[in-house]
This record gives sequence, structure tokens and C-alpha cells, in this order.
Amino acid sequence: MSRATLRAFAILSILALAACGGGEEVGGAAESSSGLTGLPISVATQGASYSVDCRFKAVELPGKGVVNAAQYEGSDAWTTNAPGDNARCKLTKTAGEGPVTISIVKGETRTATAEAAGETVNLQVF
Repeated sequence: MSRATLRAFAILSILALAACGGGEEVGGAAESSSGLTGLPISVATQGASYSVDCRFKAVELPGKGVVNAAQYEGSDAWTTNAPGDNARCKLTKTAGEGPVTISIVKGETRTATAEAAGETVNLQVF
């Protein structure tokens, strides 16, 4: 599969994930399944493992306290919402074949892709 095909797949996967919602609570962070509004953040992969750390303006969630970050490690797709209008994320591909792409939607979709194991990319929206 060509690099352009892989990148197109990753972007389409991210857009589909952002439209569908989903996600889970990780470390008390505000995930898209919590019903919060804000900037959609998605990670797409074809089985490569990765870690992601996203930071955003602190918000208080009933029953959870104040949160200002969402972290995840895995090899499956991941989605969350950053409350408010800004976010900065660090994505590291840890192992496996194929790229890992992170996306933040604010007016337009912004993406960054890590292709090699150990590669870290940063994406921020203000």
C-alpha cells in the first residue's frame, strides 16, 4: 500500500471516528463518551501501537474533579473532546507497521502523522 493511500485511510478513519463519537474514560479525562462539547480529537492506526497525551484548559467535571488532560496508550482507534477551543497533543508511535495519525478539528481538520517507531509528532490548536 502506498504512503498516500495509507494517509488517506488514516484521515478518513479519523473523520469517521469524529462523526461517530465513542471513546472511554482514561485517567479521569473528559472523553467524547462523556457528552462534553469541544474540539474533537481522534487517533487512527492500522494496528501500530502508540501513546498520546493531550492537554487543554482545565474544566471541572461533576463527580470527577478538575481535569486538563487526556492520555491513552494502545493500538486501536481513540477519540476524545477537548473542552473549550484549544488543545495540544503529543503522539508517539511505539511499535508496529503503518502510520499513526492524530487529528484535531477546529473549523478545519488538522493532522500530524508518526510513521516510524519512536517518532513523536506534536499538534496544537489555539
